[in-house]
Amino acid sequence: QLPCVCWSTYFMSSATLPSTITLFYGADVQEAEAEALTEKLTQKYPDLEISFHNGTQPLYYYLISIE
Repeated sequence: QLPCVCWSTYFMSSATLPSTITLFYGADVQEAEAEALTEKLTQKYPDLEISFHNGTQPLYYYLISIE
């Protein structure tokens, strides 16, 4: 739920919409979880290019790049 809330908040407050979102998933996240989140976001925002990569960061579940 949280990632979708974050996206909605960003989109409502931004004057320009992004074209690309990249998720870097952390050490405590399984690849299947990141893939499922990416699929969910792709369904919700079909006009955006959304991808995920293993970031292996130890503290954060996800780092998110919005361009």
